[in-house]
Amino acid sequence: MLHPISLLFLLLLSPHFTAPLVLSRASFLKAFVTIAITPYDNYAPTYDILDDNIASNQLKFLGLSEGRSKLLSNSYGSVLEICAGTGINLPYYPKNKLKSLTMLDISPNMLKLAEDRVESFPCADVRFDVADVTNENYLLKKCGEQAFDTVVDTFSLCVLNTNTIKTLTLVKRLVKPDGKILLFENSRSDNELVGSYQDLTAKAIAKKGGGGKGCVYNQRVEDLIKEAGLVVESRTDYGGGLFRAFVCIRGGE
Repeated sequence: MLHPISLLFLLLLSPHFTAPLVLSRASFLKAFVTIAITPYDNYAPTYDILDDNIASNQLKFLGLSEGRSKLLSNSYGSVLEICAGTGINLPYYPKNKLKSLTMLDISPNMLKLAEDRVESFPCADVRFDVADVTNENYLLKKCGEQAFDTVVDTFSLCVLNTNTIKTLTLVKRLVKPDGKILLFENSRSDNELVGSYQDLTAKAIAKKGGGGKGCVYNQRVEDLIKEAGLVVESRTDYGGGLFRAFVCIRGGE
């Protein structure tokens, strides 16, 4: 059982805790997309400090880098990564199993950094699309239904908040019938002490002043996955259940 002070340390350094000046992504997704782009464009140059470097260095004991690698080893064929950000996941893809990789994010500056990073990525067919993942009409028109063998998201469902189920339902339409949906997300821990702490602090942390950039980090992610009609094939917990990796498939229609 984690001591509350130790837990606070983990929460402050989790992939979606940021400086107080960063605006809430969830709030902007509900408003005009053009407004949403600005904070993430401004934040792009320092995004990896939290989402990658800390996870791989100071928080090695949480196994987040190992978790990314293990989860993304299941990707294959034509892959769509939503909320791709700066391309943090690129080193973890099994390049010899990918035919194409489409990276989608709402922030042009984030994707610009991903483009710089992809130069060392051996998969020849890499595409970038500046788009709002909640814009169902655009994505279905752009990509088509059942277009991808694999759809990936890492640490973004918490900032989508009320749009989480909508996004997962769209993902179900975008993936092929025999495809995989790979999710690595913040989640409410099953440990009651940890989970209760998350419940007590979630609203404050998600607010602009709390520094969580809109991340509702106590979502019961597995319940949301199932509510969207997806089937969980496997689940791996990290950090006492604060972070969870899911391999999912489409459920029944």
